[in-house]
Amino acid sequence: MDPAAAVRQPGVRVCGLPARDGSASPDHRLLRLLADRRAAPISIALGTPRAANRGGDGRGAGGAVLPRWAEPEWKEVAPGISCKLLATDTEKNRVSMMGRLAPGTDYPPHRHHDSEELHLLYGELIVDDTKLHPGDYLRADADSVDHRVWSETGCTCVLLTSSHDAFL
Repeated sequence: MDPAAAVRQPGVRVCGLPARDGSASPDHRLLRLLADRRAAPISIALGTPRAANRGGDGRGAGGAVLPRWAEPEWKEVAPGISCKLLATDTEKNRVSMMGRLAPGTDYPPHRHHDSEELHLLYGELIVDDTKLHPGDYLRADADSVDHRVWSETGCTCVLLTSSHDAFL
């Protein structure tokens, strides 16, 4: 299925982010920074209030001491599948993370407990019949199922998803 057809499916939205002139959009460039270990602290890139960076003393608005960003490590969670946890919201059971599939790797079929947003940074990713390329965005609604998620090339993506998805 091509991305245009996927847009018309209920609960699924795919869109590429490159600008009309062929250059990467600001959002796409920002998300590429997430995959680059030499990038500025990710807490800044993801929208931490500017007050957290004033004066470089770690103090935010009202003098609150803000923790410094500690770059998380990639963790292999299954053969060919690695994750880097960026943030966790335990009240809403949500996580922000980067995911990486090695070439030829399948991610297990699963049901989404809540909505999921995926932004592909690198490589190609196939979700059921939809092939994603760098810069593509995919949204899945709660209770939707991904029957097959895999990558021939290997890939890296940013995910905002539920911590309670169920493997089938």
